[in-house]
Amino acid sequence: LLSAACMAECKYCFGPYNGRIVPVETSRKFVDFMDKVINQTKQKKIFITFHGGEPLMAPITLWENILKDISSRFREKKLELVVQSNLWNLNEKFCQLLKHYGVALGTSLDGPIEINDNQRGKGYFCKTYQGIELARKNDLDVGCIATFTPYNRKLWKKVLGFYINEHLSFSIHPAVPPLNHDGNNKLFLNDEEYSILLDEMLE
Repeated sequence: LLSAACMAECKYCFGPYNGRIVPVETSRKFVDFMDKVINQTKQKKIFITFHGGEPLMAPITLWENILKDISSRFREKKLELVVQSNLWNLNEKFCQLLKHYGVALGTSLDGPIEINDNQRGKGYFCKTYQGIELARKNDLDVGCIATFTPYNRKLWKKVLGFYINEHLSFSIHPAVPPLNHDGNNKLFLNDEEYSILLDEMLE
């Protein structure tokens, strides 16, 4: 976690929009903690996902420091790194840095523009797709999360068609309520709705 801040305002997200960027000292403590756990458990394979907030809101200098530190400390391990980002802040410098350290990219789109922007906010799709195109231009792998609400659950054929047409891999996630949910928000899937979605899509 390098940034608890996020510039997007997805309707169903319960994350902090106005969180802070992690200081360099804190990022080093993250790596110290991982190092300690990995040495104790003697892990040979390490999988790290940088999540948020929006991780690419952290400055590139912070990224340079933490990726260099991780790469140096765990050079004898099988290391897999992923950044889960909306890609709005992705640029050529970030692409070069992530490619240098073999970092894969994950992002989130809930289907084609009219479906996605209905639940993630106007303009979200275009900004994220621009990031996908930039990543592809730089030979970076991009996978997607498709979050399903009661709205786009009924439109799953359009969502599936979008991903097939765009040659994008994706995973199926239900919109889930936060722990303090009062039960009034209709944006979340219940167990039965999620079960039906999976049954229909995977069949």
